Amino acid sequence: MYPSKFAEMVYHYKMLPDILIHSVALFLPWMELIIGLLLILGIWEQWALIIYNGLIVVFMIGLSSALIRGLDIHCGCFTVDPNAEKELLMSLLRDIPLFIISMGCLFISIKNRKKAKI
Repeated sequence: MYPSKFAEMVYHYKMLPDILIHSVALFLPWMELIIGLLLILGIWEQWALIIYNGLIVVFMIGLSSALIRGLDIHCGCFTVDPNAEKELLMSLLRDIPLFIISMGCLFISIKNRKKAKI
């Protein structure tokens, strides 16, 4: 809802060139919404899961990088409030089980697709 504030959150990770920050801040929430809708509706399930897993990996790399570099930032996942708790480790620990579950869903989807072709 607040692309400029989200762009600030992306900027604070210090992982992207300045020229890409606003594009990512505009594109990423829409991409997440579309992927979520595809998964809920069961449309292009495997592709949506592949993209979702890719995003989770990128998010975990960003969180890990920020933790390692000692950045005192908020993850930007659920709010753009700069005064929100800065719990990068908790965000990373939350993403790990989500990634494991989504990888399981992807493997099940692939397995079911192979069975359907037989």
